[in-house]
Amino acid sequence: MGFSVEWQDPGVSSSSELRATFCLLGIDVGGSCVSRFFDERYSRAHDRIAMPAYPPAQGIARFWWPLMAGRSGIFLLRRFRDGFALPDVRFEPDGRFVDIQVEPFEYENPHVTFVRRARERIGVDEFQRNMAEFVESVIEKLSDSKVKNTWLEERWSHIQDSLEDDEERLFCEAAGAAGIDPYTCTDAEAGSIEAVGEFFEGDALQEFLASQKNQHTAETLDWLRSAEAQVGDNAALPDIADLKKGVQEKGAAPVSASERPWKIGYAIADQCRKAINLREDRIFGDVTDIAKLFGARNFHIASGRIPGLRAEVRNGGHAPKVIVAELPDPRGQNFAMMRAIGDYLAFDLRERAPITDTYSYRQAVGRAFAVEMLAPAETILEMERTGMKADEIAARRNVSEDAIAHHLENHRALQTA
Repeated sequence: MGFSVEWQDPGVSSSSELRATFCLLGIDVGGSCVSRFFDERYSRAHDRIAMPAYPPAQGIARFWWPLMAGRSGIFLLRRFRDGFALPDVRFEPDGRFVDIQVEPFEYENPHVTFVRRARERIGVDEFQRNMAEFVESVIEKLSDSKVKNTWLEERWSHIQDSLEDDEERLFCEAAGAAGIDPYTCTDAEAGSIEAVGEFFEGDALQEFLASQKNQHTAETLDWLRSAEAQVGDNAALPDIADLKKGVQEKGAAPVSASERPWKIGYAIADQCRKAINLREDRIFGDVTDIAKLFGARNFHIASGRIPGLRAEVRNGGHAPKVIVAELPDPRGQNFAMMRAIGDYLAFDLRERAPITDTYSYRQAVGRAFAVEMLAPAETILEMERTGMKADEIAARRNVSEDAIAHHLENHRALQTA
């Protein structure tokens, strides 16, 4: 995805920023010119939009950290239009990629219709480079036009300083994952992020904060500390540390090698099933059945739960631990348990990682691993071929209907790819 600008003579506006950055703006998504629109007033189609580049550049800079580090939420380009017509471009970050979707959109005033539909999935690093190139081109045009001390210039300077300081960048990414502006956040918000940073590190920190929007993180951390103390060694799974070495040696967990997280989750589950000789007809009753499979003999679930959090996996050296919340449905506990095991096998784990309700890249890998372990694709596809519906398959395999439905959909996509 990228922007192209052809600068024009200054437009008519009371704002020097808008006058200086008046241009013909082109927007490309997935090789399609999505800035193409039909002007009903003159019955003509155009590929570029006559407007100032400052508003979209300002919007991108304002939401820079949630766009680059967010795990949930959709950002609309139309929010950055400042009265001008922009296509309906939607950005949805997942922590590793940004899904970009464009749909036709009609404005009444002015009466124009954007006609293109497009989709693109782009890595966060590439997305960041493309957006930075556009923002910097706008700042350069402002400088050439002798328009100084703008909000955009000041904001971009802050962002560049943060990117060059590792500690500051980590704080900004954590704030972005939480949906907080790192440059205007309150002392309480900053303190909350720092407190979570003492509990989670790196990617796990951002995963946790993304799950806790509008929640009281202090209460969640208190519950986690209490749960860890409560279950103690009864949360340990002694066999998965050696299993992880075997899975990674076989190359089943190249997390950065695929755009689709469910492919990675399925690959790791396939290696795991082979390594432990897990039969496809094995159905798990509860989490203790799963725990025994990985070396535990007296596994305990933690009492209570916190919204947004399903489980936690801890790197306990030779015996990693999985804290499973007291969820209302036993099937949910099974799924959370398997998701935590999948997260441990797939990702580098410094200390802890949360298993959350968000749909980030990392959480999607864990979900795919879990459903393939609990209901392997070949088995449920055969059940479907015999006429069984998703709800019937779910009941037979002791897995939720939603998980089965997504599992079937993903494997159909794999078969037709």
